Amino acid sequence: MVLHRPLQTSRLASRFNNRVLAFSHSLVRSRQVDGHFPDGSTLAVLIPSSVQVGKVDFAVELVNQAQIYKYKLDPYVLNSLLNYMVRNNRTEEAAKFFREQVLQHFTPDTCTFNIIIKGLCKSGNISEAFEIFRKMGIFSCHPDAITYNSLIQGLFRSNKADKVSSLLQEMSSEDSTKPDCVTFTSIISGYCKLGRMDQALHIFEEMIRDGIKPNLVTYNVLIDGYDSIAVSSLTSCLLKAGLPNEANRVIASLSMKGLDVDMKSFKQTASRLQNHCFLLVSSCITRGQIVARIIFLFGS
Repeated sequence: MVLHRPLQTSRLASRFNNRVLAFSHSLVRSRQVDGHFPDGSTLAVLIPSSVQVGKVDFAVELVNQAQIYKYKLDPYVLNSLLNYMVRNNRTEEAAKFFREQVLQHFTPDTCTFNIIIKGLCKSGNISEAFEIFRKMGIFSCHPDAITYNSLIQGLFRSNKADKVSSLLQEMSSEDSTKPDCVTFTSIISGYCKLGRMDQALHIFEEMIRDGIKPNLVTYNVLIDGYDSIAVSSLTSCLLKAGLPNEANRVIASLSMKGLDVDMKSFKQTASRLQNHCFLLVSSCITRGQIVARIIFLFGS
């Protein structure tokens, strides 16, 4: 009996919500006939509740009526509706609703813009995503890391990688928003998929210089995209930045993936760092995998 209680509770809650919404629907209809309509605080409950049970058309109708009666709606109310539409492949409809209703009659916040921008980028409509992005300042909304990361990923999806660099520079020039690990990893991944390894390594170096610590996803992206010589360059970047533990992680990841390491090119790359550290590389082959140990002794 105990095992079935959560399911029964969920079903009861669903039935309760549906009945409440059915009552609300009839109530709205009757009040429209009488010349009355629920106030803004009531709509703030009805709209998200309608979205939660999939009654999107009814929620849209409520927003339209709120506009007619000049009620103010908090951004989170509109965001719940837009987010549901985007998640359910109704991005074009959401963008139209955003342009014709939200921007014209309500006050969006940064999250509102992010929902639409991310949806448009995923659907390949990068041009409209940038048009909406440029309007954020008009509504006193400032782009954040989510905004820029969505646009960067959208540029790669739309085969417009040449515009990524300028967008990264724009993001870096912002006082309130700086590129984070997700930003750099997205760019590195995009360049790796295009086979533009030199640019991927350049972005990785910039990431290290900016003090952004790579995560496991960053390393996996690079290791999957680079050959052994490029991995040698990757580890050299980590050494220059004084991150020996991170270099060890790269070598360990290579071993786990069963990838070969060109130790000769690795030593050649490391020899350029004589002024920074002394590198001793020892390797042995165990069951077809290369195990490398790096010992760092920092010099003057």
